[in-house]
Amino acid sequence: MSIVREQIKEEIEPIDLRFTEEELDREVDRLVEFVRREVEESGTEGALVALSGGIDSTATANLAVEALGPRRYTASCYRKKSTRRRT
Repeated sequence: MSIVREQIKEEIEPIDLRFTEEELDREVDRLVEFVRREVEESGTEGALVALSGGIDSTATANLAVEALGPRRYTASCYRKKSTRRRT
C-alpha cells in the first residue's frame, strides 16, 4: 500500500452507524406507515413482494406483513439462475 493511502487510512476514524433500540423502533414504524399509506393511496388491495432470499427482500416482506397483515400481501420467490457449469 502506498504511503499516502496508509496515512489516510490512519486518519480515518470509524463511524458507528448502528441504530439504538429506540431509533430502530421509530424507523420500523416509519417504514410500516409508509408501506401502509402507499398501498392505500394506490387503491390496490395489497402488495406483491418478490423474494430473492436475501436480507433486503426478507426485511421488505416483514415490513409488508406488519403494515398490511398476512392476507393483503403476496410473496413470490425469484431465484437467480446459476451461471456455473456443472461438470
